[in-house]
Amino acid sequence: MLVDPFGLGKIVEDALVFRQKFSIRSYEIGADRTASTETLMNHLQETALNQVKECWASE
Repeated sequence: MLVDPFGLGKIVEDALVFRQKFSIRSYEIGADRTASTETLMNHLQETALNQVKECWASE
């Protein structure tokens, strides 16, 4: 694994996978205890941006 300079995630498996952990907050889930599509898309978007930051930092 490469070192994560931003503390935002890690590139693993020979730079083919970017992994990041998220905490789902209570206000991001509904009464049925599931996350909305909007919440999931927001987390995916943030992960994509962090991957780009990581790729630029590793060059």
